[in-house]
Amino acid sequence: MRDAKINFELAADQCTPNDIQAWMDVLEDAANWIDASDCSLFFDQAVSVVGASIPLGPDEIDVLEAGAALGTIKLEVLSSDLHFQNLWLSIQEREAPNQA
Repeated sequence: MRDAKINFELAADQCTPNDIQAWMDVLEDAANWIDASDCSLFFDQAVSVVGASIPLGPDEIDVLEAGAALGTIKLEVLSSDLHFQNLWLSIQEREAPNQA
């Protein structure tokens, strides 16, 4: 299984609880806008990265759909008053859930 992710690296002084809540609010609004019920939001304090993750299906069209969704999230962030140092998209492999 794979996830498509959009990652925003924040400055260390922009990782206060209020800052992170503002990011989560904008990312959640963007996820709702694209109707991505399977979109997961994350904040990795160790590397000051906040973002969103969307599961990818096995087909090429799934990558295109995820790219469009992540592009919409990017536009929502750019139209907000949030600031970031770096932005990148990634595809990450994840382990499948254990089947009992």
